[in-house]
Amino acid sequence: MWIPPAEFGPLEICMRFLTQLNGQQISPAGAG
Repeated sequence: MWIPPAEFGPLEICMRFLTQLNGQQISPAGAG
């Protein structure tokens, strides 16, 4: 399992986790 470095903030961790799951960059829900 992917473990985030301690210096990462909650948002950074969340975004990276979602990116790991999808295997691609995620666009913000409200974008375009």
